[in-house]
Amino acid sequence: MLRLRILLLFALLLLCLSSTSSATALHTAGSKDTKPPVPGFVPVRTPFPCTGRQTFTPVPGWSITVVDSTTDAAGDLPGYTCREWPEEGPEHIYEIVVTDELELLVTLSGLDKEVDIDIFLMNDCDTESCIIGDNMELSAILTAGTYYLSVDTYGTNSPPGGPYTLTLSAFWPGIPANACADADTTFHPCDEAEDLTDTLFNQPDLLRNYACVDAAALLRGGERWYALAAPSERMVQLTATPPVGGTLDLAMGLFSGCGPESECLAFVDEAFAGFPEVLAWPQAAAQMDTVWLAVDCFAAPADTASGTFTLNVDCGTVPVKTSNFGSFRARYR
Repeated sequence: MLRLRILLLFALLLLCLSSTSSATALHTAGSKDTKPPVPGFVPVRTPFPCTGRQTFTPVPGWSITVVDSTTDAAGDLPGYTCREWPEEGPEHIYEIVVTDELELLVTLSGLDKEVDIDIFLMNDCDTESCIIGDNMELSAILTAGTYYLSVDTYGTNSPPGGPYTLTLSAFWPGIPANACADADTTFHPCDEAEDLTDTLFNQPDLLRNYACVDAAALLRGGERWYALAAPSERMVQLTATPPVGGTLDLAMGLFSGCGPESECLAFVDEAFAGFPEVLAWPQAAAQMDTVWLAVDCFAAPADTASGTFTLNVDCGTVPVKTSNFGSFRARYR
């Protein structure tokens, strides 16, 4: 009898959990210059009506721009639990209804210099459900469900609102299928006699949000894609070097293929602008494996020269047999 009661309680718990909101953010990213926490500020849960100033139903390929002002809006939400910032000024809340998994990109512009407005994404009608908040730009891969986007005013003592331009765009989640199609011809890096020199100027921006790491910064520049024929059981090291002292801030991502099912094998975005990025990857497969490399940047370069980089691939001579290739991939899912 006791066992039956336990099973009934467990079933009831599962039923309650399944009845809650299914809206989920699988991965989020924001800008590099996100505000630091404000000492002494502790955000608290604040509910709000489950309605929006406007309701959007995004699908991949969709985009909309809203020009508005929070000057005469109410300031009912003093803060959000995903960020330790006071937001005591007026806000606007938008409802977003997602019917199938997608990546949502939100950008904020057109602000007065005297007014600091931020954006926050939530998956329920209270500030405790905040998924991510940022100054000017954020991205999230969302499952089906209803979300709420708040455009709120930073500061204390009821700071005044102001004008803003809000742009929302939706993309297919994961690596775009055309990224591999546009990639440079597969090359065998260990057989190349010289480093490869290329430029990121005027490259299409196919990928902003890398799922290899949680809450990575958004990379707004275009990418160069390469198909690498990596030899078996070697430690492959890739080095991308920008112009010394320049403004090009590089990053690199390595993938098993293209499309939503592609696995992110490794990612690096550690160096400052003008310094090399180095990505090390243990190619532990027993045979040669073709992988896809994206050389990306934080902001699009202004011309060919400022976007130039040199790619060096060192396949190493030390066999890699200490870790399973599949287990390494799992660390980056």
